[in-house]
Amino acid sequence: MFKGSGYNYTKYAYQLSGAINELNEELEETKKELKRISNKSYKSKMSDDAFDMLHDKILNAMGSYDEIIQSNKEIMDALDKSVSSSRGEKTRPNNITVV
Repeated sequence: MFKGSGYNYTKYAYQLSGAINELNEELEETKKELKRISNKSYKSKMSDDAFDMLHDKILNAMGSYDEIIQSNKEIMDALDKSVSSSRGEKTRPNNITVV
């Protein structure tokens, strides 16, 4: 099999891609669960004020999840492009810290 920096780069890019896909799937499931909770709360005897507050919080969370999912998709696109592009270009130094 092939070994080397190109192999390692591709290997880690696909591992990261898989992890991001799993995260997006979990976020999509969480959004569905939040929607179910909101619907059940609406049908309950919760006061209008309490429901409005809960519903607003759920909508904010779902909006945040959508932003994260979109950011993750952009990361995936960048990974796909970087794996398929020419690796002959100048690479960054190995002594940087990733957050």
